[in-house]
Amino acid sequence: MIGRLARLRGIPGIRKLSAKTSVSSEAELLRRADDFLGADKTSSDEKAAMFANEVKDAAMIFDGAWKAVEERVGGGASFPKEVLWLGGAPGSGKGTNTGFILRERGLTAEPVVMSSLLNSPAAEAVKAAGGMVGDKEVVQALFETLLDPVYSAGVVVDGFPRTKVQAEVTRMLFDKLTGLYGEEDSSQERPIFRIVVLFVDEMTRHLCLCVCVCACG
Repeated sequence: MIGRLARLRGIPGIRKLSAKTSVSSEAELLRRADDFLGADKTSSDEKAAMFANEVKDAAMIFDGAWKAVEERVGGGASFPKEVLWLGGAPGSGKGTNTGFILRERGLTAEPVVMSSLLNSPAAEAVKAAGGMVGDKEVVQALFETLLDPVYSAGVVVDGFPRTKVQAEVTRMLFDKLTGLYGEEDSSQERPIFRIVVLFVDEMTRHLCLCVCVCACG
């Protein structure tokens, strides 16, 4: 392990990674390097540099995604009236319970499944060019999708947020929409965010449901 760690630290990008990111242990650095330095056509040096330079500032990511929204639709951005953020580990029953959730909430639009969204042509183009589909690309893809009028009445988003940065962006989106639609002369209804997390209790093997509702106003 020590020899391998020394070799990793010899890669310029990994040296930068260990200096710029909060890695609590040598084992964690190795794990993150393994995740990053997977076997494909991109060189180790290139991948290390890309990982080190990936944007991890939630405010910067949100501002960039919101600017793209404004450039696309101007000041008339219309997000769904209700967003149900559905989370849970693989096997927790997200797909199984989505139909029930849609019926209970009276939603008709198909859910936005993040794993499918990240296989879009745009995301594949980023990966084909040797890029990484990180939080920045995930947020931009999601914002663009949520602008689709088909989701205006409400939508279930399956698999977001998954990281701390994505959770912070979700809060920023909530605050932004609250400010925009909270004005007296706004023609838009104040949105509602519902956060649903499914998990399996390993002791009892029972499916548990946690719901947090964030309603503007």
